[in-house]
Amino acid sequence: MSAGETGSIGVVRNDEVSFYENTTRKHTIDTEFDVKEESKLPNVQIVYFAVDSDPEILKYAAKNADGIVIAGAGAGEFSEGFIDAINGIRLFDTY
Repeated sequence: MSAGETGSIGVVRNDEVSFYENTTRKHTIDTEFDVKEESKLPNVQIVYFAVDSDPEILKYAAKNADGIVIAGAGAGEFSEGFIDAINGIRLFDTY
């Protein structure tokens, strides 16, 4: 079973992880991302997009989170309202 060039790289079933594809980047236990020394992780919100999603939810998440993941629809396309909201979000604070 293969996902080819797109789609999932594996599945978790009955507490067992099975990979269909090899990745070229480090991941899971081999990643360089390490939170052992962190006492608190950032507040990252997941915003789900559907065709009639209200962009105000994205604006709210941006104001109340350290980061946002947008779970898009279809091929990752968004409505004009969502695109406007994304373009209006300040991505990084400067110190």
